[in-house]
Amino acid sequence: ARRREWSMVPSEAPLCGPAARRADAMAAATAAPRAFVGADCFGAAAARAAAAALESAGFAVTWLAKPRDGTSDPAALPYYEAAEKVASRVACDPGINPCDAEGLPRRVGVLACGTGAGVCMVANKHPGIRAAVCLGADDAADARSINDANVLCLAGLRSTPGAAAAAARAFAA
Repeated sequence: ARRREWSMVPSEAPLCGPAARRADAMAAATAAPRAFVGADCFGAAAARAAAAALESAGFAVTWLAKPRDGTSDPAALPYYEAAEKVASRVACDPGINPCDAEGLPRRVGVLACGTGAGVCMVANKHPGIRAAVCLGADDAADARSINDANVLCLAGLRSTPGAAAAAARAFAA
């Protein structure tokens, strides 16, 4: 017997049960812009602050690479692994990151390491990724508006959590 698969178009979606909850979750997830976050141990505080700022700006935030709390061992989660995971998720949109009706990107990334440069170099190797190291809100606003950046890279050793949050808010605007 052939099983019918739902396309999850609202008129075809089931009315109740687990499939309906999945359809509702899919609709809710596609309505909000999404942010994928990753950091090594040196950028964890900056990334946490940026993720909180993006959540308050209406982004659905997903952590893809997060060091264990309290670790200071760079080998626990190397910066390049975090950058690979985030860049591959941001770039996987059809048409490479198309914009939604409000002009905000449907997918953005936030990466943080000690200097921001390491994660930026790794992320920029992916087609369709435009990553920029931003040390403050002005850098982030210019990276979005002038360079159409879709990945915000933060320097955990140079930026305070407050500056990282301000950069994320400017990047989201």
